[in-house]
Amino acid sequence: MEVPVVVQLGNRHCLCGRAGDVDAIDVRQMEPNWMNDDNAVFTLMRSWVHDTIMCAPQRLKIVVLENVLLDIPRKKRLCQVLLNRLRVNSVVFLPDVLMACVSGGVSNALVVDVGWEQTAVVPVVDMRILDRDVGVSKLGARWFAAELERHFPGCGEAVMRSLKVGHGGRHQGHSIPWNDVSEVFERFLGTAGLTVEYDSDEYALVPLVLRSVRKLSADVKRSVLPNIIIIGSMAQMPGLRQRIIADIQTEFTCARGIETLSVWQGGSIYTFHSLMHNELDLMEVNRERFKNNGVVPDWQLQRFM
Repeated sequence: MEVPVVVQLGNRHCLCGRAGDVDAIDVRQMEPNWMNDDNAVFTLMRSWVHDTIMCAPQRLKIVVLENVLLDIPRKKRLCQVLLNRLRVNSVVFLPDVLMACVSGGVSNALVVDVGWEQTAVVPVVDMRILDRDVGVSKLGARWFAAELERHFPGCGEAVMRSLKVGHGGRHQGHSIPWNDVSEVFERFLGTAGLTVEYDSDEYALVPLVLRSVRKLSADVKRSVLPNIIIIGSMAQMPGLRQRIIADIQTEFTCARGIETLSVWQGGSIYTFHSLMHNELDLMEVNRERFKNNGVVPDWQLQRFM
C-alpha cells in the first residue's frame, strides 16, 4: 500500500500531497461550487491520482480533509468518483477544524473558519467537535469580495487577497489606501455596531463569535478561549487574526489567538501518525462497503485521537 494521499477540499482552493510531507504537492484554484459538478470533481481527482501522485489507484488510500459544513450528498459524490470511477482503495474523511487543532498542537480550541461561502465558529474539546454549539453565518469571504467588487469592478477577490488590515492593498498595480476599504471591512467584522440585530443566519464575523461563545458553558469557555484558531479563505490576511482576537477580548479578556501550521499540514501529520497505529482503518470506507450500503464516514460518528 502506498503512503496515503491527503487532500484538502475548499470552495476556492484545493490541496493535494502525501501524508508526512511538510507541504502539499499541488494547489488548485477552483470555480465556486465546483463540488456540485460531477465532471469538475472527476477532473480534479483524476488529475491528482494520475498526474500528480502518479500511482495505481488500487493502491491508494485518500484522506479528505473536509469542511465541517460539507453535506452528505457532496461526500457521496466524492466517494462515487474516487471509489467507483477512479477505483482507489479507500477513502477517509477528517474534519478540517480538528486538523487545525493538530496543526496548533492543542486538543481544545475555538476554531473560526472564515470560508468562501460561510463562516463557522466551532468549539473543540478533547478533539471532539461540540456540534450543538457550532455557530454558522452565510457571510463569508465571497460576501466580502462581492462588496469590494462594487468599488473595484472585476477585481474584488484579487483586492481582498491583497489586503493588509490597517494598511490597504493593491489594485491593477496601484496602492489602495486602507480608508478606501475600511468601511466594507468593518461591516464584514460587524464591529461598527455590535448592538445591531442580525438575521439568524447572516451574523457578521465578530458578533457571530461572541454569540457562539456566550452559549458555551463556563468550563468549555475556559478550555477553548485561550486557543482561538483562524482558518479559511481569509485566514492569511495579515492582521486579521490579531484584529478578531482584539475584538473578542472586549468581552472575553481571556481570549488568545495561537499560531498554527496550515490545516493541510495538520492533516499530513495526523495521517502519518495514525498510520503507525492503524487508526485510519477504523474510519475509512472501501469500494465494497460503499457499494453495499452507501455508507459515508461522518465526523459526528467518529472519535479522533
